[in-house]
Amino acid sequence: MKYDFEHLDEPINYAVLAGVIRDSIEDIATPTAVRDYLLDHEGELLTVRHAKALTALIGHDVRIRKAYGMTKIEWSQPTKAPREGGVEKFSMLLAYSEKNVVIPGPKWFVEYCARELSAARTRNEQRRVILEGKVGAGSTVIDRMVVAIRAYRAACDEIKSALDCNDDDEDYSKNPDDCTINRLFILEDK
Repeated sequence: MKYDFEHLDEPINYAVLAGVIRDSIEDIATPTAVRDYLLDHEGELLTVRHAKALTALIGHDVRIRKAYGMTKIEWSQPTKAPREGGVEKFSMLLAYSEKNVVIPGPKWFVEYCARELSAARTRNEQRRVILEGKVGAGSTVIDRMVVAIRAYRAACDEIKSALDCNDDDEDYSKNPDDCTINRLFILEDK
């Protein structure tokens, strides 16, 4: 995964990085409410009535999507995480069938909806540990990441400066291998 920290407008510091992590904490209340509602209706045929009730319950438009031999409940909700563009889409797989879908029981949600439920709890706990945790002699994980990102930015600037051999023409470099070096070391945008 390539992170594009060198293009952030503001200097990287503890507050900026902690804010990115804090904004990535996932809402698990909504998926849990969806699951709990569905468990209250376990064994019933899934209908539009359930989607309407879920829409009223969670305050986001819920729809039933049947495609490719699967049935899912889907909804979107606002998020603070910048990587999501302000909206996060959720779906919960309810069946490997498109016809006469019966709302599954608890075991199904444990096995097939972990991303929205137990795995989200785990990711949030890991984020909280990073936000609160100390590593080694008093430095936090975030402090270490800030130092590494600053070093990464400085190294990118130094490499780009070393590759730029021509001060007269910004569109032309006298280094015949600058593109190859950029590609090999992931310095140019992809």
